[in-house]
Amino acid sequence: QDMGELLRLEPSLDDMRAGIDRCVDSIIRASQRFPRADMRVQPPLAAADEGPVGPCLLHRKDERVLKAKSRIDSAILDNAQPAVALLDNYAPFAALVRGDEAKSVRAAIDAASGAANTRGAVKILDNEAKRLREVKDALAAATPGLCCFPMFTVSTVELKTQLTAQLDELLGQITKVVLQQNEEQMVDMC
Repeated sequence: QDMGELLRLEPSLDDMRAGIDRCVDSIIRASQRFPRADMRVQPPLAAADEGPVGPCLLHRKDERVLKAKSRIDSAILDNAQPAVALLDNYAPFAALVRGDEAKSVRAAIDAASGAANTRGAVKILDNEAKRLREVKDALAAATPGLCCFPMFTVSTVELKTQLTAQLDELLGQITKVVLQQNEEQMVDMC
């Protein structure tokens, strides 16, 4: 998985724009089909795209409608900026998603097993565990679990839970190796 699969804005900007566009078009069509006072005298046109048929004098390609759609689109983009900026707080954790952190832990474990003495091995593993705990603390502080913005809500609960579980798994691997080394040293001493 990459960050794009785990981190997304819902609804997406494209979906939001398309939905608003459909909504404005629906309003125009509904207003054109609304019963008119002169409906019995002058029958409605066959297609709504040919011009207004109801009390609404606008049609979907009217300059005022296009201007309104443009203003709505600008409002969507303006309101999305804080939500997108919030998602950017997760960029430092891309290495965890890509598996680079797991490779780093594996390299530390390999380095520890090749260390000259137990003290050196424990120091290597302790430094790696401290680094992972710092990443975990940074993840916890990255954003609140649920953030609400006009038009958008960003929920990071699932992502934080998944990334925290990965960090706990990596810390567990380090703990397991330290315990195994301690056990081997105790067996050698006895």
